[in-house]
Amino acid sequence: MTILNRRRWIGTSIAASAVGAMHVGISNATDDDVGFGQVVGDTEAARVGGNVLRNGGNAIDAIVAGSFAAAVTAVGHTGIGGYGGVATIATEGGPRVVSIDFNSTAPAALRGASFPLDKQGNVIDRANEFGWLSAGVPGVLAGIALTLKTGGTWTLRDTLQPAIALSRDGFIVSASLATAIAGAAAQFAKDSGSRKLYFDQDAPLVAGKTLRNPELADMLATLAKANSVDPFYRGEFAGMIASQFQKNGGLEAVRFTSTVRTEMVTSRP
Repeated sequence: MTILNRRRWIGTSIAASAVGAMHVGISNATDDDVGFGQVVGDTEAARVGGNVLRNGGNAIDAIVAGSFAAAVTAVGHTGIGGYGGVATIATEGGPRVVSIDFNSTAPAALRGASFPLDKQGNVIDRANEFGWLSAGVPGVLAGIALTLKTGGTWTLRDTLQPAIALSRDGFIVSASLATAIAGAAAQFAKDSGSRKLYFDQDAPLVAGKTLRNPELADMLATLAKANSVDPFYRGEFAGMIASQFQKNGGLEAVRFTSTVRTEMVTSRP
């Protein structure tokens, strides 16, 4: 089974609104540290994906579980609350190729006037990059869930378990994550949720510290219990997110709905 991903695999994190790129894939060669293959892009994703492969999961199961794990431990590059991408799935000897587009889309209420310009033509306060107006409708969870449904063998509940454990028990902040946190410290300092997660005694977390995100663990556990991402898009979490956008000057009409589009192409013989 071959997975081809382009652009960014998952997107921005809910808490940080930190944008970055991540490529997740399965190598063909075996690796002594991983076993049957390798999930590439983040150390924890590699560990989690390798464990999935060892325990009988296929490549998509490994990528999905690894992606959820990286969304916890590599928040400078990826997350579950924003920009998605495209996954193209081609099974060996199969009759078709499936492409899943789970890019983020702008909220329906967004208008050009939402971002006034200064005299130099730049968006004032970079409101299109930071803050409550900068968020798109997140397609990440819907896209990953559909990818799993299309070619995986594990349940969503099972693939979420490693990410839940990492969120609840914590993980050691890597050097790269510490650098990302330091680079975004000025923005994080303005938001109470980000300060709670990424600061320690009013200073950005440094490498070697432990980062825990129990609220994220609770949310992922709710999705696992439902064995579905629907609670994020249409349930209690959607209501909580929309309420915070209204409270903090976001778009009141923002609605978090799945934006996944699937295109199936039959392979020529």
